[in-house]
Amino acid sequence: KLWRKDGTLLKTLEGHTGSVVSVSFSPDGETIASGSGDDTVKLWRKDGTLLKTLEGHTGAVLSVSFSPDGETIASGSDDGTVKLWDWQLDRFLAMGCYWTADYRNHQPESEINQLINTTCQRPEIQAELPDFLRTQAEETAKTGNYAAALNLLQDAQAQNPQMNLTSERLQTLASDAIQQQAENLANEISSLAQQGEIAPALAKLQTLQAQYPDFEVSADVFNVLCWFGALNGQAAQVLNACEQAVTLSNGYPNWRDSRGLARALTGDTAGAIPDFQAFVDSPDVSEEDKAQRRQWIADLQAGKNPFTPEVLDALKSEG
Repeated sequence: KLWRKDGTLLKTLEGHTGSVVSVSFSPDGETIASGSGDDTVKLWRKDGTLLKTLEGHTGAVLSVSFSPDGETIASGSDDGTVKLWDWQLDRFLAMGCYWTADYRNHQPESEINQLINTTCQRPEIQAELPDFLRTQAEETAKTGNYAAALNLLQDAQAQNPQMNLTSERLQTLASDAIQQQAENLANEISSLAQQGEIAPALAKLQTLQAQYPDFEVSADVFNVLCWFGALNGQAAQVLNACEQAVTLSNGYPNWRDSRGLARALTGDTAGAIPDFQAFVDSPDVSEEDKAQRRQWIADLQAGKNPFTPEVLDALKSEG
């Protein structure tokens, strides 16, 4: 039985057919080994799942203990022997069988693959696979790769439909995977825009919005499109992105500055001047940048075009 320190009963593990004489936790606290008068050692997950039964003693198992690294179990028995068990070997083999499955399927006639297949088809290896996949899925999810985690979890359930995978967990991973895929696409859009690849960036934006309609594209992404689109001769094409950036950021002065540039380059002087002025009025802007915008405003008011190729090239180099 598993208990909290306050005496609360957490779980009763049932499966031995004789007295349980010894119990031991693995160093990481995730696995329990129990030795019994039924001559076996059983390994349990702390949620009560029976992982494996180690058979080989011919007398009651009186003592079990994990090695400090958790890789080996020692069991002492009434049969006068101590046995050492590499209890994770089957799990490692299951891992190898899973990762090499595609390769083996492409070359099924290979002599080495036939030998590996024989090992991988052993019942004890097959029994380890779903639990290994579930563990891998949870570890993969911790890295943020939710799409890969979802695939692993679905593979685990396909291997063992009775596995305790809640629909909520699958739904959460699916939602996280979709979010991650959308974020990756948004990052690609920003990267393309910064490289001056405006048309491909806009095409990816359309794809993103069509495939992931619930994903909220950030003001940052729209602003990158706006600024670099304007600098690369496509101000008219990115004006909508400029508007989105300003709206989503509640009129953030830096994003208004980007919109001002796009507006000026498309001939909208009346719209550009207030945007540049908002930038000048911001306390977070350097005096050098303010002076530059003041000159732009003066030139635009005088009917001059301050945005020579040299100015645009300098802005590109500044990022």
